[in-house]
Amino acid sequence: MRKSSVPPPRPLPADRIRIGRRIVELSLREIAPADGGEPPMRVTLKSIGVLTALVEDAGKLVTRDALIERVWPTTLPTDDVLTQAITQLRKALGDDCDRPQYIQTVSKQGYRLIAPIEWLIEAEVDSATAAAVRSVDAIETPADAVAAGSASTNPASVSASVIASNPATNRETNRDLDAAHRPFGVASLGRRVRAIVAPLGTSQRQRPVVAFALAASVVALFAAIRQGPEREAAAAPPPVRVPMPFRPEPVRTIVSMPSRETEPSLSPDGARVAYTHFPKDPDAAHLMVQTTEAVTPRALTPTAHGRWDMQPSWSPDGKQIAFYRVERKGGDEICRVMAIPAVGGVARDLAECADYNFPLAWTPDGTALIAAKSLDEAQGGDSGRALHRLDLDSGEWSRIAYARSPEDIDVWPRVSPDGRWIAFQRNLSIGDLWRVPIAGGAPERLTSLRANFFGLDWTPDGRALVFSRAGPDGIVLSRLSIADGRIRDYAPDERTLKQPVVAGSTVAFVIEDARAGLRRLSVDGEDAFARGEPVFASTRSEIMPSIAPDGRQLLFVSDRDGSLRLWWADQARPDSVRAFDGLMPIPRFPPAWNADSTRALAIGEDRGDGVAALYEIDPQRGRVERLPVPDRVPVQAAYHPDPNRLLVVAEREQGRLGLVLYDRSREPWRVVAEIRDVLMALPDRANGGVVFVRAFKPGVWRANSDLTDPREVDRVAMQGRIRTLVSAADGAWLLDRRPDCRWFWRRLAASASNAPASAPAQDGHCLGDGPVMPEGLSYDSAHRRLYVGVAAEAGRDIGVLPLSAFDLDAPVVARRD
Repeated sequence: MRKSSVPPPRPLPADRIRIGRRIVELSLREIAPADGGEPPMRVTLKSIGVLTALVEDAGKLVTRDALIERVWPTTLPTDDVLTQAITQLRKALGDDCDRPQYIQTVSKQGYRLIAPIEWLIEAEVDSATAAAVRSVDAIETPADAVAAGSASTNPASVSASVIASNPATNRETNRDLDAAHRPFGVASLGRRVRAIVAPLGTSQRQRPVVAFALAASVVALFAAIRQGPEREAAAAPPPVRVPMPFRPEPVRTIVSMPSRETEPSLSPDGARVAYTHFPKDPDAAHLMVQTTEAVTPRALTPTAHGRWDMQPSWSPDGKQIAFYRVERKGGDEICRVMAIPAVGGVARDLAECADYNFPLAWTPDGTALIAAKSLDEAQGGDSGRALHRLDLDSGEWSRIAYARSPEDIDVWPRVSPDGRWIAFQRNLSIGDLWRVPIAGGAPERLTSLRANFFGLDWTPDGRALVFSRAGPDGIVLSRLSIADGRIRDYAPDERTLKQPVVAGSTVAFVIEDARAGLRRLSVDGEDAFARGEPVFASTRSEIMPSIAPDGRQLLFVSDRDGSLRLWWADQARPDSVRAFDGLMPIPRFPPAWNADSTRALAIGEDRGDGVAALYEIDPQRGRVERLPVPDRVPVQAAYHPDPNRLLVVAEREQGRLGLVLYDRSREPWRVVAEIRDVLMALPDRANGGVVFVRAFKPGVWRANSDLTDPREVDRVAMQGRIRTLVSAADGAWLLDRRPDCRWFWRRLAASASNAPASAPAQDGHCLGDGPVMPEGLSYDSAHRRLYVGVAAEAGRDIGVLPLSAFDLDAPVVARRD
């Protein structure tokens, strides 16, 4: 990482700008035709950074080095990231690199913005002032107008502009108004640049101030022109003050130890934070406490091998902290809900565990805990999760009575400050936020985002929720207004923020900054993981590998050029690596190849509409085709042995997933068969039929190729490993776990019995001690090689922001349906 020598960018005059025949919404990162004839295209944060840098020096050459230094100041990117940003901008602007009308390439030097630009200043002004401002046309500068001749003395014949400038220019003279102090886009003297005042966004309180400032600016500008060279050295008139685009407040890291810190919980006053700390011992975790400053923490619970203390939750009175304690004793895993004084001491046992993957939530009166819990068989057990209440006096769990489907996965419960509501996340891959009365009843849907969520919490006034979610450009923090359903994002540059908690005026969260790479390893021999080799040398992340049946072609997801994209490589040709345009991959599951290695399926979003869709890829020709999946949001897909059919896991309703067998021989596609509650499905090419897994179930199921006769045939030792199910030419395989081996590679049981397997099959091979969860894997059975995405162990810290960082002036990115 390098330190940047570039000064911080100057404030932008407005949030909207017209560039040629396009309108750019900077805070939303959207570019659309000015006539509204096409939907807007959303570009990456880095692409917008490149565009604003070009706008600042419109008409001038901006070198590649200057752009990289400006937009990637603290990293060491390759030139490819800038090339990709320019490519994306040209696509959004409708530009042609051979006959450019917007961005001109200067060979081996850099780029130049050649289109006319005009800032669209959002301000509410009275009609007279607005009319006066709009009647003013473009000018180069006051000095240029004077040089043009004395005919510029009549305001009716003057071509002038209202310049929305950096407040720092108040101290400058007209003579000193050089390129370094003009507003963005006014750096080139010979260009026609306008700032348009549009009555869009200023508050009632600001209206008279803005109107007066606009009028005063116009009058002062005319006066400067009329008085000629003798007033050239006079002080410049005060600039028009306009609402600045939303600028995220910098994240403050308070815990940055080499190991991992996660699952923060704030004391009621927001002054202290408890969190889970994973030391160097991979088989242990304990709790730490400190203030919300970067100070030395203290251990709340001791470290013990084979014991994990997790998910701390501060009580409403600030005196104790509840948490989960998981212990491995022999071959069994024992989990209990515990509580310990916040100042330290002896932990006491409260009850049996709920689902320790998600936090505990106190009721405001301190008499109970709310948690996500699976249903046992006596309650009509299913693969979902339901909200439960733990009475602390009796130590008994009871299910909260509210409406839900058997497959619904209700997690991340948070109780409102007034004790009336429980907010929670319903369903995973295509989830949303809901709330239900604390006593039970009919739940209410709060969002319609259909996204992955990574934690939520109430604001202290109970009027909003702060949450973490996956968006078009990564994982961001957002704030939801309960009253009107408006959602505003806090999107820091190149940071992933998860698990937010709120107390007092503080928001704490986990900062993830890990990188992941692809490793290729043989499944034969001892300690295969340690002997594995990197597939590519890269400083960026690469995950979700998918090796073709031919053993040569590899698809993977990477941000190696600065934005998340799907890449292809022929391993026989190192220079063949290239990315696919037209989709942004959703990295839940690796892409799926067909049997002859000519096509692949991937789930992604169109960069224009941001809607999840199924794509078929022709890697050799670089073609991408969006497939017409009817009335469903796809999550995962695979080829069926019948080339006219596809296996698609998709949303059925409200985020509930199911497996659909489609006949795609004609449009619209016909549904042949369905199985409810399926997370991932693959064809078993060796044994016939289809194998699939369900969320929060350790089992693996098998069905016939027409999806009839589904039955459980195997189980994994660790529930999270169901995602490691892969299908190859010689059958289906799993990367399981045993007590003495973290990576145990084995074949899926091919049992034809309808009875579920009581334990995982033990015939397999230990590959060594890799990370707990790989970032996708794929198997080349012909060469007996495994391709695995491996994340770095480090890279999880605790950070804080003031609650005010979620400014109400931030752009609204979504509303409740």
